[in-house]
Amino acid sequence: MKNENKHSKLVFILLTFICISLAPTILAGEVNATSNSFEYKVLDLVNQERSKNGVAPLKMDNTLFNAAKTRSKEIKIKFSHIRPDGSYYYSVSSKVRGENIAWGKKTPKGVMKIWMNSPMHKSNILNPRFKSIGIGYNNKGSGYWVQLFGDKKAVNKK
Repeated sequence: MKNENKHSKLVFILLTFICISLAPTILAGEVNATSNSFEYKVLDLVNQERSKNGVAPLKMDNTLFNAAKTRSKEIKIKFSHIRPDGSYYYSVSSKVRGENIAWGKKTPKGVMKIWMNSPMHKSNILNPRFKSIGIGYNNKGSGYWVQLFGDKKAVNKK
């Protein structure tokens, strides 16, 4: 009986430790798998391009990330910098200072290739004024991609 009690206490302590360790990650809405998502793969490719051009890396911003996810659903409905409700793309968040959109590519490398081959999209990616980014990918249909750029330091994400 005493051994069972010790074992139960040990299991309780171990589970408590695990829960306390994971709580900040879970509460922040982040999971380790997120860093392997297509959005974070695009972020890595963006920062590789910025590094090649002597520009500081961008960091994912939680607000821009959520706004980009919203926009990736919207551009499936209406592929435009004008939102389905008729407002401009930047109305999705007060943090937005620039936007890149794309469709038809199923991989991060594919979408980055078309953006880097477009002078306007490339200028957003390499703009040193931008400090943060939100990236959204909607894999419904042809694949819809959004990058939202911000000029303030990122909050909450990797």
